[in-house]
Amino acid sequence: MSVQQQTVLFVDDEASMLKALVRASRRLRPDWHYYHTDSPMAWSEPLDNGPQPDIIISDYLMPFMNGDQVLEQAMVVYPRAIRVLLTGQTSSDVFVKQSRLAHYILSKPFSDLELEDIFKRSEYLASIPLHERIKYFLGYINYLIPLPEIVEKINRLLSSEDYQIEQLADLIAEDPATASRIVTLANSSFLGYHNQVVSLTDAIKRVGVKLTHAIVLASTAENAYAKRISINEQQTINHRAFDFAMHCQSVAQELGLSKTTIESLFLAALFTGIGKYIKAIDSKDLVANEEFVTLLKAQDEWQLCAYVMTLWGLPHDICHLISMMTHPSDLLEHHLQSQSAIILFGLYCKSKGEPLPPEWQNHLPGTSTPIIDKIAAL
Repeated sequence: MSVQQQTVLFVDDEASMLKALVRASRRLRPDWHYYHTDSPMAWSEPLDNGPQPDIIISDYLMPFMNGDQVLEQAMVVYPRAIRVLLTGQTSSDVFVKQSRLAHYILSKPFSDLELEDIFKRSEYLASIPLHERIKYFLGYINYLIPLPEIVEKINRLLSSEDYQIEQLADLIAEDPATASRIVTLANSSFLGYHNQVVSLTDAIKRVGVKLTHAIVLASTAENAYAKRISINEQQTINHRAFDFAMHCQSVAQELGLSKTTIESLFLAALFTGIGKYIKAIDSKDLVANEEFVTLLKAQDEWQLCAYVMTLWGLPHDICHLISMMTHPSDLLEHHLQSQSAIILFGLYCKSKGEPLPPEWQNHLPGTSTPIIDKIAAL
């Protein structure tokens, strides 16, 4: 991925915080362009006649105008920019605002690792080959189609240091379909247990909080988008995505891949339904422009999925794996889980009735003939 210079705007009424943000950012990306202002009421002035910002980071509590109001205006003026809310608060009110107006929350005091994650995501989003108008649309789609309240509740719970698994199970139980998915996964051969579990709490302990959180995000995101498509289409997309994920998991386990790789494959396959949802929704009630709707339908569903999942904070490797499915041969050049990527695409080809090109099999480093035969048999 070629890294291009980007533009970042900082908005904070405290001069010391602005200096700290710029100083840390210059260490991480010395070639980028940085603008800043201590006046939230005039937040856009530093950008007058300047470049379009790629990232806007605004403090939350400021005089006369809070950060959520800044980001709400920025969403309209610069919809493609990543919006970040800088705050030391963890109240439910802040999380609700974050889910609709900001893509990420940057905690106070912030760390270089947090900034680096945001910068990497911005670089990656810039590399995804989607039309600019589509990126503008996806930049504020969380405001138009916010995720359900259960995600906000779980995010708040997991931000606490002393939460209990039972509390997480109680929240997930509010969505029976999602709870069922987690129990199904816990009882699958994926985790290597022989005895079955019935309790959602026990299922979460088996699956792990990280994977559980990802499944909840995938399921609830699908439900949020599903309100704009028919029930039959919703059920078809849901079932295919989950079956696809379970199939990927089974094949990867048979091939003897590591648990980490199997988990990445499962999540990448599970989230593939998001791209289908974005293309399936009736966008006319979101953007009253027939030309735009046609443009949206013409976009690659894998790239749409990777873009939105990056904005939602899914791990980089999984987003990259999803995005690369459009041109799987590129995976070999990037050395990104080549073997698992070929499996994922092989299963996708099978679902579409297309063969797995043999030239990809021949470029799998260190892969034995039996495994190549299994992949070819997909």
